Amino acid sequence: MTHLELAALDPERHGAALEAAAEQVQLSLDLGRGPLLRAVHLTHGAGRAGRLLMVSHHLVVDGVSWRILLEDLESAYRQLADGDAVLPPKTTSFQEWGEQLTALAHSPELQAELDFWTTP
Repeated sequence: MTHLELAALDPERHGAALEAAAEQVQLSLDLGRGPLLRAVHLTHGAGRAGRLLMVSHHLVVDGVSWRILLEDLESAYRQLADGDAVLPPKTTSFQEWGEQLTALAHSPELQAELDFWTTP
């Protein structure tokens, strides 16, 4: 993640600097070579809230997914601010999930449905 300090600028220029940074970060995305997602932490000096600028190529994150991602980030931020744990305890690993899914696919119950799903 990149950090950009705006405290040295006059407060009136922060908006323009933020827009210029956003444009520069957006132009740095390259579908062929990467990166496809970038984050920039912008600070405005003591006593002023910082900002997190996240930019992604539109083929990586769509508009609906952005809303879900932003809700999750906001929830994580609030949990951290309240001193709570951000992530729930680990449940099933991806490998274990895949093994269980494979076992289910080969189960007699699903094998009995195979003709129904594969016959035109």
